[in-house]
Amino acid sequence: MSTVLRPLGAIVTDPSADPSMVDLSDPEMVRRWAAELREQVDDVIAAGLDATAAPGKRRLGRALAREQIAAAAGSVERLFAAVGVPVTKGSRVTDARKGVGTPR
Repeated sequence: MSTVLRPLGAIVTDPSADPSMVDLSDPEMVRRWAAELREQVDDVIAAGLDATAAPGKRRLGRALAREQIAAAAGSVERLFAAVGVPVTKGSRVTDARKGVGTPR
């Protein structure tokens, strides 16, 4: 998988759309919601793979990858909230937004 380089603000959904209004009975709205979720997941995976690559093979660097992961985590949090799945305090998503890592 190659890393997609995007400006940090580019991963935010259309600001004119109200993310709290996802109608799960509307197939088109669900499709758009799922596509946006998939895009955010792809961004997190690409940034994570880049951050864990050998230093000579990184395109983003660890700091920029962390910023992109945190930004995507915020978008994922909003997407979950848009369908009634709130992100709880202390979750990995909120930790990622704060830049807190959980080593494994």
